[in-house]
Amino acid sequence: MYKTSALHTFQIGTLKSLGYESRVTLVNNSMRCPQWAGPVIVDVTVHSVGKPVHYLKHLVEIPLGGRAIIECSQLEAVAKSSDNQSVVFHLIPKTLYGQEECNMDRASIWSLLTAQDHYVEYYLPNGYAAGVLYQSGSFNYEQFSQERTTLIQAPKVYTSQNLSTYLMLINNGFDEGYQVTAVMDCVLVDSHGKTFAKWEETIAPFQVKLINLSEKKPLQLHSLENDLSFSTFYGLCRNATLLPLTITKNGESNDLAVEHSLPPNYYAGGFTGPVRKRGIIDLGRTQVFGN
Repeated sequence: MYKTSALHTFQIGTLKSLGYESRVTLVNNSMRCPQWAGPVIVDVTVHSVGKPVHYLKHLVEIPLGGRAIIECSQLEAVAKSSDNQSVVFHLIPKTLYGQEECNMDRASIWSLLTAQDHYVEYYLPNGYAAGVLYQSGSFNYEQFSQERTTLIQAPKVYTSQNLSTYLMLINNGFDEGYQVTAVMDCVLVDSHGKTFAKWEETIAPFQVKLINLSEKKPLQLHSLENDLSFSTFYGLCRNATLLPLTITKNGESNDLAVEHSLPPNYYAGGFTGPVRKRGIIDLGRTQVFGN
């Protein structure tokens, strides 16, 4: 049996700590999974670490082929918080709505999830907005996947007098009583491939952690005050699947560039199961992550 609330999810982190509000565009292309094609009803979960969980039922119904734009600031739990929060949108087939669990084969679950990307935007009161499209399955849920690891290669860390690059990590779970604190080994290398920073990050259950990668760069690596430097981030988490976004902010104009790092299986379809497990172990022993 599979939780209906975990069949099709879209997970975001809000970005209030940098002064931006959030909105999402959710799309219903379930016609690509004919057996389950039809309207979907959207429920919402808002997590704030150390605070009560807010679950909102039947926020909106999206017809087949339709879409819905949701302002996160209209969610009471988001409006009242100044913290970055995890917001999970549950897109539930209308025919299954109200059922806590359902029987659905893995192929259908995968079809519902991958039928479309959804969109998150971060915006300012003056109308400026930037966003990114991606998919996010029900990570850290035994019925979805038994793999609990994260591997990130992000060659997109830019730093200058005005530019700072952040890594957003979201640690959500759908198993009952999820309480895993994720531990990620982090590495930054310069444009010549030389490691200049290594450290460990911990991400609490349901936390949205924003890491300023530009602050990790020693000042002596900047030859000029206005010099633009480029770095690559590597991350390895052995005990949880995390959702990563890379965000570069121009502190003068408040422009953003937002990007989602795709998992390795998008590039190497065989990097799953025992192969992935062995690969994670071997990567942990390499010069990149090893001491």
